Amino acid sequence: MTEKLGIPFPLLSDPDGRGAIWEFGLWDENGSIARPATIAVAPDGLEIGRFEGSDYADRPVEEEILERVRNLGLRPRELRSGVHPHVEPAAGEEAYPRYALPIYFRAVRWSARAIYDRTGLDDARRIAEMGDRYYDAVTEER
Repeated sequence: MTEKLGIPFPLLSDPDGRGAIWEFGLWDENGSIARPATIAVAPDGLEIGRFEGSDYADRPVEEEILERVRNLGLRPRELRSGVHPHVEPAAGEEAYPRYALPIYFRAVRWSARAIYDRTGLDDARRIAEMGDRYYDAVTEER
């Protein structure tokens, strides 16, 4: 995933939930699945930032997490190239084809914006902003 998305930091996976999901209190008993979350952890192991999404598409504004990491004043590490050796990056069978992404994210941002305009829900505003960022990213790649 890090190579596929061009992410300059490691992403961790916890398939059975025992490595971090339970420890960070992210297990959803009702859905029998982990709640989507982004957690920033300092080198000493202390949690410095947390975002828990309301569903799989709910993501934090990147700047909120990055600001907390920057406040640590750490020097950046050198970027590693490649992917973990046991993973061959490939889109899943149900992945949207690239040409469909602008259409999808345009719909996300406008529908979320309409919900926000009608309800004032902050989650809808955040999702609309996420849709804007993703739409801009996929249309710039064309």
